[in-house]
Amino acid sequence: MTQQDELIWHEKLTSLFPRHPSQLNKVNEADAEIVFLEQNRSILAITTDIICEEIQTGIYKDPFLMGWMSVVVNISDLCAVGAIPKFLTLNEVFQKDTEEAFITKVQEGIAAACSAFNVSVLGGDTNFADQILLGGTAIGFIPSPDKIVQRKGAQIGDLIYTGSSIGSGNFFAFAALQNLGTAIEYRPYPNIKLSQLMASYANSCIDTSDGLFHALYTLMKVNTIGFSLNENAFSCIPKQLLKHCNRLEISPITLFAGIVGEYELIYTIPQDKNTSFLKEVENHNINVHCIGKVTDANGHLSIISEGQEQPIDLEAIVQAFTISKGDIKAYIHNLKKQLEFQ
Repeated sequence: MTQQDELIWHEKLTSLFPRHPSQLNKVNEADAEIVFLEQNRSILAITTDIICEEIQTGIYKDPFLMGWMSVVVNISDLCAVGAIPKFLTLNEVFQKDTEEAFITKVQEGIAAACSAFNVSVLGGDTNFADQILLGGTAIGFIPSPDKIVQRKGAQIGDLIYTGSSIGSGNFFAFAALQNLGTAIEYRPYPNIKLSQLMASYANSCIDTSDGLFHALYTLMKVNTIGFSLNENAFSCIPKQLLKHCNRLEISPITLFAGIVGEYELIYTIPQDKNTSFLKEVENHNINVHCIGKVTDANGHLSIISEGQEQPIDLEAIVQAFTISKGDIKAYIHNLKKQLEFQ
């Protein structure tokens, strides 16, 4: 299923469901659902997510990482709407023959993540099936109405910002699936402090749970806009990964295009707020990268690479996995071929 198909599917699945009159966002418009409570005095943010494919395909092999990620996928969604995470309920499905030591490591990963992000586990559900599935529902609160940020809201001319670990998820996946023999540290850590600062300035935000290009594609579709990325986009890739890419003859753009993310935030800042935003993040010793701007070229993405402006066919990139029919090796081959063609 392509990213575009998924957006349409979400709308179809939920078309018959009752929506609360105090819910702010519509389907696909935010990473988490936003609801006003108690005569608008409290703003609830709630999200639910799981990890399954990453385990089935062998990207996540370490049970501690599985537990950690089952929390992170939800915390990241709350950060993307400017919410402070508070509570978590868990859904854990194991195979019947799963060893106790493996399950213990998963729980240790969950506990470590909850401690890191100051989140309390309220309860949950456990079960057994043919495949491992881990996830939950996270609940947070947005401090004030002026700190609400959604996917929808990007404006022409906004500057695009993100963090310093872009591409790490995709490189981690490529290394695991293609047996590259190159191990990297991969333990995404959503930045709650940045989330709170960003929410006071940003017009829109999404996390990179599915990678940079897929996140931009969703923002593009929700807001009917385009993007122009500058060469600074490559500075968001950790230097260690750039060295590995050079050694393995992998185009760095590939690290933007895959579907395994690093759970950074992608957000758009209006230019008249940019100076104030940069001053505040500097005061809090937070590193951010301006990687481009929002354009009126609806549906189009370009990136400056080696001094040349290069158009990127996002539609083809997000469809690469569907065309591969779930075959990971075929997907990687098709993705590389598509990027070489461009």
